[in-house]
Amino acid sequence: MELKNKCYELMEQGKYQEAIEYSDKFLESNPKNAEAWNIKGRALKELGMYHEAVECYDKSLELDPNDAKVWNDKGNAIFGLWKSQKTVDYCKELLDVDPDFIKGWHYGVFYVPALERYPVGYRML
Repeated sequence: MELKNKCYELMEQGKYQEAIEYSDKFLESNPKNAEAWNIKGRALKELGMYHEAVECYDKSLELDPNDAKVWNDKGNAIFGLWKSQKTVDYCKELLDVDPDFIKGWHYGVFYVPALERYPVGYRML
């Protein structure tokens, strides 16, 4: 519990590299902890390491496929990779998991029109 709290504290302070180091320690002691994978993914995403973040979110979702927040974070990381169509697909999956998750609706409202308005520029898959 102490390592998890330290990870969140470092994230709040914007110390993302340190948060990654602590999340690695957290994962050493508990590699099947979905929350630890999500924390690491969020820190990587904040550092612009989107591909690595997506890998962490995938591991988190393998352990807890019904966590709407992780689906949301994964969609944001994929959007960071400029793979907008996949972001829309993940928003849809997020809303299948939790239709009331407001951020999923928020992102869907912005991503879908962008794809329709700029189909060539945004479909760099």
